[in-house]
Amino acid sequence: MRVFIKRTLYQCFRKKYPNKLLPKPNFKFIDNIDELLQSHFIRYFPVNGKIPIVDGQDKIDIKLISSPREQIIDLSTSLLGIFTSKDFIFRINRNGIQKGFIEYWDFESTPQTPKYKEDFNHKFNYGCWSLNPIDVENKSFTFQLNHPGQKSTTHQVTCNLIHTPTFSNYWHFSVRWFLDDEDVYELSKNGEISKGQVSRLSKIARLFLKEYVSLEIPKTRAINKSLYLEG
Repeated sequence: MRVFIKRTLYQCFRKKYPNKLLPKPNFKFIDNIDELLQSHFIRYFPVNGKIPIVDGQDKIDIKLISSPREQIIDLSTSLLGIFTSKDFIFRINRNGIQKGFIEYWDFESTPQTPKYKEDFNHKFNYGCWSLNPIDVENKSFTFQLNHPGQKSTTHQVTCNLIHTPTFSNYWHFSVRWFLDDEDVYELSKNGEISKGQVSRLSKIARLFLKEYVSLEIPKTRAINKSLYLEG
């Protein structure tokens, strides 16, 4: 699904980053994924003509799910609702990244608003895919963990959606994978699992996710305020 946004439609927002995306002092960690099982999560991908959007089986090309494939161990998505597919227009640029706008929010600081051109630019030609959490949340696959000089061991890898708001997007969620209840992203970051194992696991995880990703973006669904507001 290609998404083309005419510049004239967003001309009035040209220099203003959407306030609705920024974390607020009275926002909390969204930990009740069960309340979101009827919602959807969406992810941006660039449309440049170099990668076909669909493969020979009319499913999304696997490179558009995550590239490089290892990116899938902490895969960025956004909760569809207050955040919509049009909000992908606002892309944090290199300077904004250096200033920490895509780092995870600490649930204490009041984020600054990204500035046009200085911290973000517009991207008007892109696609996005959607994922229904009911299809993947707590779903597992079997993975063989190799051990040098020893027999491999069999483990369960479970998919979970985790609320990981950033300083520029409170509605950011990560698709994470848990190896016997241990977060593969954290294991990788701490050097507790080899790059080779991560690469193998990522290949399987990406194929797993491909079965459930859709190029159709459903209508937005209202988000219950009690899920994200304190008190």
